[in-house]
Amino acid sequence: MNITDKRPVIKKNDYDVVVVGGGIAGVAAAVSASRCNKKTLIIEKTIAFGGLATMGLINWYEPLCDTNGKKMMGGICEELIRLACSESFNSLPDEWKENTDFVEGKIYAAKYSNNMLVMQLDEYLKNNNVDIILDTLATFPVMEGNSVTGVVCETKEGRVHYGCKV
Repeated sequence: MNITDKRPVIKKNDYDVVVVGGGIAGVAAAVSASRCNKKTLIIEKTIAFGGLATMGLINWYEPLCDTNGKKMMGGICEELIRLACSESFNSLPDEWKENTDFVEGKIYAAKYSNNMLVMQLDEYLKNNNVDIILDTLATFPVMEGNSVTGVVCETKEGRVHYGCKV
């Protein structure tokens, strides 16, 4: 059986970077690209960003330190743990709230509110100049040779195309 979809494709904006998937890694990728002065879009199939860290109800932010209390990771990863712990209950040790690099015997990890993080990630992306699209299914990439030049999505408008360089 050979079925060809004949619906029109609505051409939307072009971007330098289109990130498909709004989990924590997708959010970090989109913010990183935007901070490099790239016009960035993030597309998420659900109605909330964060993936397992929000909609998956996993409210444990893994340690950013070694077992001795030495901070091993920073950057956007650290921004996100601080964001998750900034507006609601959390279990981040007080010593880590001062942004130190070594706290002997304290683990740089935390529990947090999944629901609060959903709202915070929206603002975090907006504050970092990332265009956001929720409730949209990215169905396939548009390719020129080995390079991605866009993505086709299914939306309430129908099939749409977002052009991109990456």
